[in-house]
Amino acid sequence: MFIIKNQSEKDVKKRLSKEDILITEDWRVLVETKIILEPFYKQTIHLQSRAEDGIYRVFWEIFPSMEYILSSVLRAME
Repeated sequence: MFIIKNQSEKDVKKRLSKEDILITEDWRVLVETKIILEPFYKQTIHLQSRAEDGIYRVFWEIFPSMEYILSSVLRAME
């Protein structure tokens, strides 16, 4: 087992409690969550401020974005 740097902290009040230390399974869940949420973030950034002349212009850009997000989520589920 490796020593967590915070556990060597001299001031006990500054140390993380054992419940707050992430284990391997916690990191796995965080990585999977990032993989699933990243396409949503990318498409949100891509679509923001696109509706300069009205709603129909950006509306048609939503369909390819939704297809991209759906395919990304389906790949992540495999």
